[in-house]
Amino acid sequence: MRKFLIFSLVLLLSMSVVACGETTITRVTMSTDEPSTIVNTTTNQDSTTTTSDVTTTYDSSNDVCGIDRSGIAEEDIIDLEYASIENQEVEQLLVCEYQRENPNIRVTLRSDILEMSGVPDNFTLSIVSLASIGDIPDVFQVMQIDPLVENLLVYDIADLWNADPDTSHILPGAVNAAVYGDVRLGMVNGQVMQGMFVNKDLLEDNNFDLEDYGFDFATGEIWNYEEMIQLARDFTTRARARYDNDFYYGIDGDWNNLNFAWSLSAMDNMDWGLNSFDGTSFHFTDPSYINFFQTEIDLFQEGVKNDIKKNPAGAQLEFGSTSPDLFFAEGRVLLYSSYTWNFDMIDQSPHNLMFLPFPKGIGEDAVARTPSAIGVLAISNTTEYPEEAYKLAKYMAWSEEGWLEKVRIHEELGYNLTKFPITDYESVWQDIEAIYIDSESDLYVEGFDMIMYPLLETKEAVMDFGKWLPGYNEFKNWYVYVQEESRRNDVLNGLVPFADVAQVWEDKVNSLVTSKFERYSRYPNLDDEE
Repeated sequence: MRKFLIFSLVLLLSMSVVACGETTITRVTMSTDEPSTIVNTTTNQDSTTTTSDVTTTYDSSNDVCGIDRSGIAEEDIIDLEYASIENQEVEQLLVCEYQRENPNIRVTLRSDILEMSGVPDNFTLSIVSLASIGDIPDVFQVMQIDPLVENLLVYDIADLWNADPDTSHILPGAVNAAVYGDVRLGMVNGQVMQGMFVNKDLLEDNNFDLEDYGFDFATGEIWNYEEMIQLARDFTTRARARYDNDFYYGIDGDWNNLNFAWSLSAMDNMDWGLNSFDGTSFHFTDPSYINFFQTEIDLFQEGVKNDIKKNPAGAQLEFGSTSPDLFFAEGRVLLYSSYTWNFDMIDQSPHNLMFLPFPKGIGEDAVARTPSAIGVLAISNTTEYPEEAYKLAKYMAWSEEGWLEKVRIHEELGYNLTKFPITDYESVWQDIEAIYIDSESDLYVEGFDMIMYPLLETKEAVMDFGKWLPGYNEFKNWYVYVQEESRRNDVLNGLVPFADVAQVWEDKVNSLVTSKFERYSRYPNLDDEE
């Protein structure tokens, strides 16, 4: 029998963080390339959840969702477990709606797995640990595909997927995620749009007009990345002189990562996806990719971009601090590269914010492309009910019915929708349009309409691969922990130009991804020879 990769010690240590009586529901933000940030809100397990405008209610005398199953024999009820890193309040309400439509299915939301993980990046490790004692949920979210595949924990849904006519509604950018040859080990559960938060107060106080940097709000024309970088440089100079304070910066990003090489490489080259990946290989040695990677480093060296890891004296003043309590608090950064997963933090900021499109390329024919991060749901290889688990995963991930309910729940709770569909269902997109295009809506985010208009037309963004691309997380571990080969810290500190290591990085990632693709295409017989 294959040995599990995670020792039971991990499980014991993880379980020690699970509280009794009062449950911490963790609301998360995630990066494509850096550690996750968490925001904790607390709810009481013993209390009754009530919201005056929400039709979903709980009846503790029946079950958590108040589903009347009195007409169904107990032996005819199918029990499924579901676990994700998403907003657990919303997930519970959505799970309840699914059971109302399918009362013969009883679904338990495993919030304890998120709790024991501590941070979302550990979620997959928690799944692997629980599987070692036979406690794996039927459907669960994927943060890293490799440990799940290597431990044979995921169900190949290819036959169920191929027999489902609704999969024709999946967008091209999402349809091949978690597919390895003829094997399909997951499904995409939505996309989180990347853009630029803009501090309007700083913009107006320092007399900057976005139209001088490429924006025409009347026509929907947006800036290119050279114009955005110029604004960041101009603001840095003007604000520091005006306020007589060096802790003002033109630009920063989640975990101090601007994602220039990650996102801008796809803006200049329409044949590439994110991070220069073309569906088969990466192109780190391409001059344009090298330029984007080096430009971000140069902005830090110039002082236009801050890095709290290297400049701790200014950490408490940074717009994009990795501490949730300080996020948006001081307003010392004009432009902040982030994702729609931070929409629910807008109301917490004392500053007036916009969320504008990520810049386009500089060519005459350059068109706006929206980068997005995607999530993946998988089904357990030990589930007793693969068909029912597939239907539950579909409802939670991409079905028309599930998304209509998801949009409704967010609107009734007054929460911004932070993740968006990966399907072309017009009914869903129309409901989203009513919320985000109408400036009178309580959930309207200024500037986001410039992202939504092209999305409503094409439905398609440039989707990432971080959760499902085999070998990619191994590559990240290599460049972080094998410094003598990757020289990453030397590059980030400006001691070595990225061009000097680009070939080494490109060879490493392409070798890992290619070999893992071939291996996973033999799933579950991973050790068989080709």
